[in-house]
Amino acid sequence: MIRIVLIQSPTGCHKCEATLALLEQLAAERPGEIELDTFDTDDPKAARYGLLMTPATIINDFIIATGKVPRRDKLVAYLEKVGAG
Repeated sequence: MIRIVLIQSPTGCHKCEATLALLEQLAAERPGEIELDTFDTDDPKAARYGLLMTPATIINDFIIATGKVPRRDKLVAYLEKVGAG
């Protein structure tokens, strides 16, 4: 199981919403392979990553992107590398 965490702004932002939609789509395409969690920056669980920009995309505790919507092809390549391809 691959764990993807999205840390987003509690007030909402366009990039956060776009990233969430992309991650939900990827998880739906790989049922049973991806666990998707989202945290707002004010959630204590998000503090452990020490991030300053949202959205932040984290796969298996490795920070993939911050402050931008990650490219789908890069996410797919990374997921294939870690075993959800």
